[in-house]
Amino acid sequence: MSKTPYREKNKNCLPISRYCSKMPKINHTIVLKENQQMVLHGFLKQAGVGNFSLSLSPGVEVGENFGGIIIKADVVWTSGNEESTSHYILKCTPPSGILQSMIPVQRCFLIEIYVYSKIFQEFNIIQREYNIRTPFVCVPVYYASLATDHDETIVLQNVKSLNYRHYDRSQPMDYPHLLLVVKEYARLHALSYVIRLYKPDLFEEFARNTEHHFFQDWSYEAIVMVTQHRMGHASKALASIDDTVLYEKFLHFSQNVRSIFTKLLNSKKKHRVISHIDCGIPNLLFKYDPTSGDLLSTCILDWQHTRMDSPAVDLVTFIFSAADKATRERYDELIMEYHKTFCSFLVEFGCDGKKLLPFEDLQGELKKFGLLGLMMGILLIYVYATVDQKVPDILHTECPKEEFGFLYDLQDRSQFDIRVREAICDFNRFGYNFENLKIYCGRYFSTMSKNNHAIVLTENQQMAFNGFLKRSGVGNFSISLSSGVEAGENLCGVIIKADVVWTSENEESTSHYILKCVPSSEILQNLLPVQPSFLIEIYVYSKIFQEFNIIQREYNIKAPFDCFPVYYASLSTTHDKMIVLQNVKALSYRHYDRSQPMDYPHLLLVVKEYARLHALSYVIRHYKPVLFEEFERNTVHHFLQDWSYEGIMIVVQHRMDHALKALESIIDTALYEKFLHFTQNVRSVCTKLLNSKTKHRVISHIDCGISNFLFKYDPTSGDLLSTCILDWQHSRLESPAVDLVTFIFSAADKATRERYDELIMEYHKTFCSFMREFGCDGEKLLPFDDLQSELKTYGILGFPMAIMLIYLYSTIDQRVPDVREVESSKEEFGFLYDLQNREKFDTRVREAICDFNRFGYNFE
Repeated sequence: MSKTPYREKNKNCLPISRYCSKMPKINHTIVLKENQQMVLHGFLKQAGVGNFSLSLSPGVEVGENFGGIIIKADVVWTSGNEESTSHYILKCTPPSGILQSMIPVQRCFLIEIYVYSKIFQEFNIIQREYNIRTPFVCVPVYYASLATDHDETIVLQNVKSLNYRHYDRSQPMDYPHLLLVVKEYARLHALSYVIRLYKPDLFEEFARNTEHHFFQDWSYEAIVMVTQHRMGHASKALASIDDTVLYEKFLHFSQNVRSIFTKLLNSKKKHRVISHIDCGIPNLLFKYDPTSGDLLSTCILDWQHTRMDSPAVDLVTFIFSAADKATRERYDELIMEYHKTFCSFLVEFGCDGKKLLPFEDLQGELKKFGLLGLMMGILLIYVYATVDQKVPDILHTECPKEEFGFLYDLQDRSQFDIRVREAICDFNRFGYNFENLKIYCGRYFSTMSKNNHAIVLTENQQMAFNGFLKRSGVGNFSISLSSGVEAGENLCGVIIKADVVWTSENEESTSHYILKCVPSSEILQNLLPVQPSFLIEIYVYSKIFQEFNIIQREYNIKAPFDCFPVYYASLSTTHDKMIVLQNVKALSYRHYDRSQPMDYPHLLLVVKEYARLHALSYVIRHYKPVLFEEFERNTVHHFLQDWSYEGIMIVVQHRMDHALKALESIIDTALYEKFLHFTQNVRSVCTKLLNSKTKHRVISHIDCGISNFLFKYDPTSGDLLSTCILDWQHSRLESPAVDLVTFIFSAADKATRERYDELIMEYHKTFCSFMREFGCDGEKLLPFDDLQSELKTYGILGFPMAIMLIYLYSTIDQRVPDVREVESSKEEFGFLYDLQNREKFDTRVREAICDFNRFGYNFE
């Protein structure tokens, strides 16, 4: 390829040998780093450019490019007495450290450098070898590049100086423009078949060097966040359609996009080709006849996401994002034109395109792998909908603040809603695959939750639930799914009420279940140990509680500890975790109002049940020590132990800071200083205590919030009868003090805590009497003095949890995060909401801190 710069006469010469940097609209001076200057100077020297001046200015308008800093470099130079101007584009890696930590920016740049410097060069070589009359050359001329970390730069031809210009991205693309691009994609893809046929080793090299692309590495938080954010908005846009089957199919896809996407990416594709992937309208430039205005050619930009993939990905991404519904009525025509161009281009290489990619195979590729393109198409439609709206500009190093700068909401979503809804409906109408849900043994009816999300089980979850029903002898049935909780009742899982109507010998029956599922939000799973917590809860229900039942039966316990839902089945697969439980609300259990402090009778009932829960650990340790050690091994790595999860530290610190503010009004400065020191060192204090093994450690509930208790009352008198304890995902072996402090200091108010000593004595009394039923002496196993010591030493572990619960209880008439919503965790972390009215929180948390100190408990 010639390195002679594009030359143009210029009568307005800039001063020789200096850089002139123009200020872009965002008021950032454009400056090249020393390494970037050196690579540009080196190229110019090789190209025979001597004395020159260089003018730098923005190479794009805001919104035209999101993947790099695009700089227009105009070089004025002299050769003899002739003055010339050459026009280049410098594409540089963005300097933002935040951005580079959230998406694989540098890897993308290395891929793009490889595409320009190797793949396109090899395409040119083989096209020259076969004397191709109209070669695939619709890419900018590549001149030089720099691959050093943080300075990555590509020097390209500025095709805008050749009168190429952008299509208005806010408008759907018309058929002639679509057809031109589709034909170029056909020739691009055909070249991969040519290379694979004639130079197979080179083809494999291409595949190796375009791996680990943008969407393949879901460990980058921002990729998950942006994808889930846009998919959530697409789901909302689809909520108004009458086709509920399509809505539920798409909702299932949006909730499982990561696993579906990964599965399709990793599946072997015999028709894989070098693909553009980032097929957005801003990445296409067009040239027109200056006289007639006729469309002449296109130039395809931005190859940083290039990978080996099915031809279907480029086709679906481009057509479903760029065209509107009316133009997609000619979709079949576009696909036939693609295949016709593909085959005719291959004929020039002596290949039979109809054998290499039969039209039926192309249709199969579109049906199977088009879903990969639809997701990218949805992301692009979102970008196109930002008309007259400021969008993130990565020239700003601070653009990804508030978790990620691309998580902007549309000021006017009407255009997005229409275009994305039509695209999804057309995708379905063309018979393409949404990873359809398979119904195995009956019908599922899904109601809409209050946040307008249909409730849908994944295929694995359906199989697990159906399998349980089959084992239970349930044959013909229908299942109605609905939300199992009110807003604010549960924050750590998706709770689904499953009502099963079934018939046996002409008799109709109804069974009521709760399906607790891992939340689909990828953002939430990155911020909190959701998956490990679910595995712990499955273990508690399937093993620990079963062993508790066994040993209680062995000793013929008259009133056994069984105040938890009946466990039926579970699913432990990644991202599909689910627990099938008894719906105790169907047995007339109901919640206590979490906005109100709990009265003494309710407190006493729960404290007595905790006494019996803890006593069972002593029994197991005494009679089955090996089993006790197994319990311990399988409940480690719990919620508050793994501070590597950013969300844990963020929420704890947020609530502790609010508690500290509430304490500012007290007169006791010594207490304030003690609590201040605790808030500043909460991580180290808790970690130290968590890692110290108390000899009195027992299976503990930990998540002792009011919302995690249901109560049953006498239907006639209204007397309190029993309780049922929910949510065991944070269970671990811990001091009995943790449950007691967490529960009493969060659920009771100051007046009720005046009977605190009475509650502790009732706890110990119940503990000892329950132990006697097993032939054990509770006074020796846990002397009252030891219990008091445990409260003083380990009570502080329960106190941060108590503060977080008091904060939750203070959200009266206030919307709190709902993990059933895929957007719930945006804006850094969805649980970081501030209270609209903090008066109640301030009072309750201040009194709790003062009482904790008054009881002589340790803040260290």
